[in-house]
Amino acid sequence: MSERTDVPRPTGPAAAPQAADPDGGSDRRPGVGFLETMESLAVALILALIIRGSVMEAYVIPSGSMATTLLGRHAALVCPNCGYGFSRGLSGESGELRLAGVYCPNDLYPATILAMSGTEKVLRILGYFGISVLVAVGVYGLVRRVYQDEPFAKVASVISCLVLFYLLLGTLQALRGGDRILVNKLYYRFHPPQRWDVIVFRSPEDISRNFIKRLVGLPGDRVQILSGDVIINGMISRKPEYAQEAVWRLVYDQEYPPADLNREVWQGPGGRYRDGPEEVVLLGADGGSASPPVEVRFVRHAPEPNGGDITDILDQSGYNTGLGQNVVGDLRVRAECALGGSAGSFWVGIEHDTRRYQVRLEARGEGGMRALLEADGETKVSADLPASPESWHQVELCKVDFVLRAVVDGKVLGPVDLWPGEMKAIRSTRSGVFLGASGLEARARRLRIDRDIYYTGSVRGSDRLGRAGIQLGPGEYFVLGDNSPDSRDSRDWRVPAEVGELVDRVLQAQEARYVRERSQVLAYGLKAVPALLDATFRDDAAVRGRAVELLEAVSGHPLRPQPEEELADAVARWQRWWEAEERAPAQVVPEQDLLGKPFLVFWPLARVGLIR
Repeated sequence: MSERTDVPRPTGPAAAPQAADPDGGSDRRPGVGFLETMESLAVALILALIIRGSVMEAYVIPSGSMATTLLGRHAALVCPNCGYGFSRGLSGESGELRLAGVYCPNDLYPATILAMSGTEKVLRILGYFGISVLVAVGVYGLVRRVYQDEPFAKVASVISCLVLFYLLLGTLQALRGGDRILVNKLYYRFHPPQRWDVIVFRSPEDISRNFIKRLVGLPGDRVQILSGDVIINGMISRKPEYAQEAVWRLVYDQEYPPADLNREVWQGPGGRYRDGPEEVVLLGADGGSASPPVEVRFVRHAPEPNGGDITDILDQSGYNTGLGQNVVGDLRVRAECALGGSAGSFWVGIEHDTRRYQVRLEARGEGGMRALLEADGETKVSADLPASPESWHQVELCKVDFVLRAVVDGKVLGPVDLWPGEMKAIRSTRSGVFLGASGLEARARRLRIDRDIYYTGSVRGSDRLGRAGIQLGPGEYFVLGDNSPDSRDSRDWRVPAEVGELVDRVLQAQEARYVRERSQVLAYGLKAVPALLDATFRDDAAVRGRAVELLEAVSGHPLRPQPEEELADAVARWQRWWEAEERAPAQVVPEQDLLGKPFLVFWPLARVGLIR
C-alpha cells in the first residue's frame, strides 16, 4: 500500500489559472441565466405591487374636470386660422369627438381636425412600446455601468423591469388619451393637506371610484363661491403662486396671429394706430405733442351665424363647448413695448366693471423713465427705471384674487391689496384689456392675455354656495375641478341611493353581523346622515339605538337624550345643530378617503412634468 503525499497548491501571483473547458463551456449550469431573469421579473412584479398598494400608484385621468391642468381623454386640435394648438375633451364612454360649438381659445375660430386612422393608432402603440423598451434597457445599462459587481446585476435587472412595468402601463392605455400620473400615497401620512393641493380621493358618490380635484376647503372652513372667486370664512382665498401659474388660461397670444387680416384684434380711433400681425403701433404724438391720448381695446369676433365683436373676456375654453357665459375680471397681460420719444407715456390696462387698473411707463428725457401702478387714476406704487427710450421693455400687469401687481423690466410694483373687506354676489358685466399712449409713438409686441379660473356656484345652477356656503366639520374637505364649467365636484355631489340601502341592511342585521358591518356605514361618513336620521323614528328600539350611535360617530356631535328627554326631542335638537352648521353630507371628502398627492405626469412624453 503506497503512502499518499500531499502536494501543496501554489499560491500568490505565480499561481497558474485553472485550464478552461476545451469546448469553450463555463461552470454555469444550463438554464441558470433564464432562471435569474425570471427571478428578477418576479421580484420586480412583487415590488411593483407593493409600491402600487402602499407607496406610489399610477393613474390615468379619464375626464376633463381638471383640464387643462390635467387632461382626460381628448383630441389634439390645431386652429386653421392662427395655427394655435389646443385640446378638446372627448364625449361619453365611446370617446366621440364632437366639434360643434368648439372654438379656438386664441381667436374663436371654429375647430376642425383630421381623424386618426387605424394604422396611425397601431403605429402610436408600437412607438410607445418601443420607447418603453429603450428606456428600460438604458436604465439597466446605466445601473450596470455604475455598479459592475455581480451582486448588483440583479438590482439592475429589477430596476429596469420596474421602469418597463410603469412605462408599459402607459402604453396599454395609450389610446385612451388621458394623462398618466404618479401619486404619492404616503404623502398625507406625514404632511397635512394644504389648500390648493391637487389630491386623489375616493368618490363621495361611489367609493369604488377614485377622483382627482383641487382642494380648496379645509376642516372648520365655511366655503362660498362668489363672482368666480373662492371665499373662505368671509375672506378671499388667494392662490399661492405655484397654483396660480397652473390655472392661468389663454385668452390671446400674438405669437399666433390670425391669417384672416379682416379680424382686427385691437380697435380704437381711426388713423391713430396700426394693428399688425407682429406689433401694435400707437400714434400718441400724431399731429404734434399736444395731440390727445390714443387708446385701443382688445376685441374678438364672434363666429357666424351670430357674428359681432366681443370686447369682454369670457370663461371660454377650447376644451369645452361654447363661447363662455361669465365675464372674467381676473386677468394677466404681458407685452414688450418701445417708446419712440423722450417725453410722453405708454400704458397697459385692465378694465373690470367700472374700475380701471394700469401700469404706465413715463419717458422723462435725460431724467430716465418712471413706472407707475395705478388704480382708477390714483398712483399706488411707482419706481424709477434707467433711461433707455429706444429699447424694448418687458411689461406685465396682473389683477387676480383682489391683488394688483405689475412687473417692469424685472422690477416689481406692488402688490396692492384691493379686497374691499366683504364680498357680495355681484355678476360682472364688463371686462377687457386696453393699450394707450400719449405724447409719443409707442410700439407693443409679443402681447399675451391670460385669465384666471372662474368658479361657478354650481354646474346645475344652484346658488347655495353663493348665499350661505357650506360649513366643513372636523376631518372634512371641499374640492373643486380646474375646469369649473364641466366638473363634478363638491358643488353638486349627491348622496348615492345605495347608501340608504346599506344603512337599512346594517341597522336591521343580527348583533354579530352589525358589529362586523357597521364600519361600512362609517366609511360613508356624513353621506349616511339622512338615512340614519330616518332610522331614529323606526318602531324597533334596537334600530333606533344603533342609528343614534352611528349618527354620533359620523358627525362627532352628541345626540343621546339628556335625563328626562325623549328621543324625538333629542333628534330635533341634533337636527337644529345640523341645520345651523349647514353640514353637507355628500359634498365633502372625509379625511379617511384621501388617497394621496399626485406629483408627476409621466405620459405622454409631450406633457411630462410636475403637477402643481
